[in-house]
Amino acid sequence: CPAHVEIVKELARENPTVNIDTDEMTQAVRNLVKNGIEVMPERGKVFVRTEVVGDMVRLDVEDTGPGIPKETLEKIFDNQKVRIYQVGDKI
Repeated sequence: CPAHVEIVKELARENPTVNIDTDEMTQAVRNLVKNGIEVMPERGKVFVRTEVVGDMVRLDVEDTGPGIPKETLEKIFDNQKVRIYQVGDKI
C-alpha cells in the first residue's frame, strides 16, 4: 500500500465462517482496494468493513476518492444482475 493511502479495517467481532471461494473473494477485494488506491493520487483512506447481518456477512469496501461520475456509473453497471447501492456521490 502506498504511504499516502491508509487501509482501515473494521471487521466483525464475531469473525464468522463463510462458505465462499476464498481465491475469488480475495481477488475481488484486492481489485476493489486497488481501484480505490488508484483514484487517490495525494492522500486518502480505503475502508474494508465486515458486518454480520442475520445469517449473512456483509462486506463493504469504500474509499475517500472522488467517486465514479453518474453518467459513467450507468454505463458500467448496465447488467440487471449487478446492483450497486450508492451513498451520496460515492459507491
